[in-house]
Amino acid sequence: MRESSRRAHGPHPFRRMSGPALILVCALHLLSAPLAGIGPQRIVADLNLTTGPRGSHPTEFHRVGNRVVFAASDPNYGLELRGTDRTPGEVVLLADANPGTASSSPRLLGELDGALFYSSGPVEVPTLWRTDGTPEGTRQVRDDRGAALIVGWYAHEPSLVRWRDLLAVEGVDATAFAEAVWTVDAEGRATRLHGEPIFDYPVHLFGLAATRDRIFFQTEDAETHEFAVWTSDGSAAGTRSLFEGRQGRTAAGASGEHYFFTAAGAGGSDVLYATDGRGSGAVALAEFGPYPEVGPTWFAAGPTRVYFLAGNAADD
Repeated sequence: MRESSRRAHGPHPFRRMSGPALILVCALHLLSAPLAGIGPQRIVADLNLTTGPRGSHPTEFHRVGNRVVFAASDPNYGLELRGTDRTPGEVVLLADANPGTASSSPRLLGELDGALFYSSGPVEVPTLWRTDGTPEGTRQVRDDRGAALIVGWYAHEPSLVRWRDLLAVEGVDATAFAEAVWTVDAEGRATRLHGEPIFDYPVHLFGLAATRDRIFFQTEDAETHEFAVWTSDGSAAGTRSLFEGRQGRTAAGASGEHYFFTAAGAGGSDVLYATDGRGSGAVALAEFGPYPEVGPTWFAAGPTRVYFLAGNAADD
């Protein structure tokens, strides 16, 4: 699998605040809680009845319709996803993704038209699941070939982006155990965007992003360092390679109708490219280097512009 360092970091949603300001904000939030109509606290359910100072460690709370979904632990099932309508005593196990007392450590990843998507299962091979907050509406996502979608394996961050009324998901085909890209609808039906050959070692995927009309991702051969940028209209027939080069970089992002990526240029430089995916090739926007000057290492997308970091590595 590719190294975790290949993942580009998204923008941090909070601006930096000083300590006293942060304390003030927290204090105001706590003081305003009773004014917001929050009723008295009560125990909905005691999931861990064992003796001693052991809790159920609830986390990952999210509202789905009139239900609340969260992860919690008990002695019989370990850490699994639960659901409740907040009635005292009404907490149900949504799925035992890692059967028995072993935990599946569910992690909420995104929401689509009233359904939550989360990763769950053995830590080495967590797969993508879908839930509406009920056991009947909770199921493992599988594609049209019956393969489960492994996401966030080992230390890798799960890679999902919203595209139109679907999710675009990058992961591993659990049947062939090779990397792939799918679209997933709100019911949890997955469609692989490409046919054969499936991307197997030493080829790895990265750089998943979406514009208004298209999905983009990159592949690189870990041995030859040849890489390609791919685009898709959401169908297998409309998925193709549009740019080929050597030594792709981790940074990639999308804004408006364009996908931005970085690749190695001549003499050790980094070149920033853009493409709308409709034709072939990409337009070179800027060149950085040679080292210690480095090209984009982080992207943040706005409605009509994309922002990135670049500079001199010797200056930190």
